[in-house]
This record gives sequence, structure tokens and C-alpha cells, in this order.
Amino acid sequence: MRGDLWRITCYVMWACVAAGCSRSQPAKPSGASAERPQETVVMLAAASTQEPVETVAANYEQTSRSVAVKCSFAGSALLAEQIAAGVDADLFLSANRQWVQHLTDQGLVAESVSLLRNRLVVIVPVESEVVITRPEDLLKDSVRHLAMADPEAVPAGIYGRQALEKLNIWNGVQDKVVAGTDVRQALSYVETGAAEAGIVYATDAVISDKVRTAFPIALELSEPVVYQLALLKSAAEKPAARALYKHLQSLEALTIFRQQGFGVVEAGSRDEGSEQPPGEGSGFGVQGSASSSQPDKIDRGPRSNEANP
Repeated sequence: MRGDLWRITCYVMWACVAAGCSRSQPAKPSGASAERPQETVVMLAAASTQEPVETVAANYEQTSRSVAVKCSFAGSALLAEQIAAGVDADLFLSANRQWVQHLTDQGLVAESVSLLRNRLVVIVPVESEVVITRPEDLLKDSVRHLAMADPEAVPAGIYGRQALEKLNIWNGVQDKVVAGTDVRQALSYVETGAAEAGIVYATDAVISDKVRTAFPIALELSEPVVYQLALLKSAAEKPAARALYKHLQSLEALTIFRQQGFGVVEAGSRDEGSEQPPGEGSGFGVQGSASSSQPDKIDRGPRSNEANP
């Protein structure tokens, strides 16, 4: 699964220049509490989770007070390669299971759970006049550039390629693909008009007022979009890291993810790595098909049968 050297180099360069890669830490309070030793937990997370992860981390810092959470965001492929190379990290939230398995195979993961769900959508610039309402429209000459995360390594791009291959249109669009180092870069290509259309997660589409969803991609066209949370082996005996790992699975944290449009994997299904079918207790109900122009219906409310782990 490792990418070529040029691709990893590209990822590193993008990560270094990304302004929002790391969340700045709050100022230390004055007085006696300022002298309390503060332990740092380092979390590497898929770019698509930045907003809810930052919110969860900030709330956790306010509650724990003795723990500082340092978050960095990039494509899951880059983050996994950094962990394999020995970067200092405690937790890893990947946009697919494969990159966590990649690290597990190297003996770098203490434990992991399937945590979140998402789906793909096709987006266009908000003022675009190009008519795109179904997958076949991506073959039109008016769509000269199709923005995607790297379809060889980044989960969003891998999922997107799977869908296009199943629709038998990948061969017709692959020369149009403008590959981003992560899904947020693909989003930016459409926002700036560098691409006439793009494939991103539903949660990415809703954070931008510069794009609109043309249509959702049917769930059955790719493997399930499931985010895997890993406690790295280097942090297995670090109480603060394990506590945050558990907190990310709590109702409080999952409610924040739901508010940002993510679905969640039910607690009883996480350890097995399986997930409920969409709309059956997962918090991610879906209406429509690949040719539908209607937005997804997402249940963002908390479930009464979901308890804190």
C-alpha cells in the first residue's frame, strides 16, 4: 500500500505548508493551576475530520485541564507513513481501515475500533452552469477536470475510484483527474474553479459555501466509508492517551461528530469492525441513489440506546 517516493514527498510538502495542520494550544492559566504538570497527547487525524476533532479536543482540554491535545491533519496515507517512520504520535484516526491494518501488521497498533461513517458526493462550484446530475455527466467535454484525493493511496480517492470503476466510467474520466494530497485539497480545487467537478465526502461539501452537491454517490458502489481509530502501541501504557481514546468513543464526543454530519458505528459493532446498514441505528441515514440530486438525509441526533463505553 505504500506510495511511490515522489508521492510521499509531495504529501510531506503539502503537510508542511498547510496552515491549519496543527491546532494551536490555549494559553496556560495563571495562578497555582499554571504550575500543574501538563501531559501532551498527540493525535493524527484524517483531514476530513478536522472540525469535529478540534472541537472534541478543545472540550477535552477544558475538562481535563492537565492534558494538552496536539492535533495534526492530513491524508490518512501520509499520516500512516509518518507513524511507520517513527513520528511522535499517540492516536491515529484514519478515513479507512486499511491504513490502520497497515500499521497493525507492523506491530505499531495496540488496539483499534471502527468509529465513524461517511459517504461520497459529487460537487461543483456553487455558481457552475455545467449540468451534472448523474455519474455519466462526468464524461461530458464540459467537465475538463475532476478533483479527487489521490486514488492510489488516499481513502477518499480510493473510494471514489471504486465507485467510478463499478459504474464503468473510470476509464473515461481518469485522464481528467486532478489528484489532491487529501480530500480537502480536492475540495479546494473545486472551490477555486480549478476543477469543474470533484468527489469529496458529504461532510466536506457542507462546510464550504463555494461549492454545492450535484448528487450523492450510491453507498453500494464502494466499500463502506468507515473511519478507524487506533491507539498506537507506543502509547499503550500512557494513561492520558488511553483516556482520550476512550473519550472519542463516548456519547459526548460522538454527538459532536454527528453535528458535523458524520455517522457513527454502533458501540456493539466497533470491535468487530462491522457496521450497521445505513439508517439502522448508525446515525447516518441515507435517501436516494447515485443519480439522485437530493442531498443525503443525516440523522444528527443522539441515540437513546447508545451509552458511553
